[in-house]
Amino acid sequence: MLSNRTKAAIYVKPAQITACLAFMAAIAVMSVYYVSSRNRVHLAGARIKVLENKIREVEFQDEAVRSRIARLTSHEALRRRQSAGAPAFASLVPISEQAVVRINGTTTSDKETVASVQ
Repeated sequence: MLSNRTKAAIYVKPAQITACLAFMAAIAVMSVYYVSSRNRVHLAGARIKVLENKIREVEFQDEAVRSRIARLTSHEALRRRQSAGAPAFASLVPISEQAVVRINGTTTSDKETVASVQ
């Protein structure tokens, strides 16, 4: 049974190794890209959440200022300030009839126009 046979050898071709390594490298690069893109999405979401909270705060401040303006400029508040004689409050001055400009839909040449008043 001793024959002159060569040993059975398993030959691995370098092209197969190179292709396998290239495929593994591509999968590794895609995995790293996927993880980094997911991290960027989460960071963007956190930034959006912070900005939405800031917008909500500004809206609350705006509503508070609007309500304060409405409270201070209401008709009753203005009358109260005028009757109290607040020193920094502007007094009301009556407007004379000749200082009032009325705008009508029709104009005639014998009536005074706004351009002629100026």
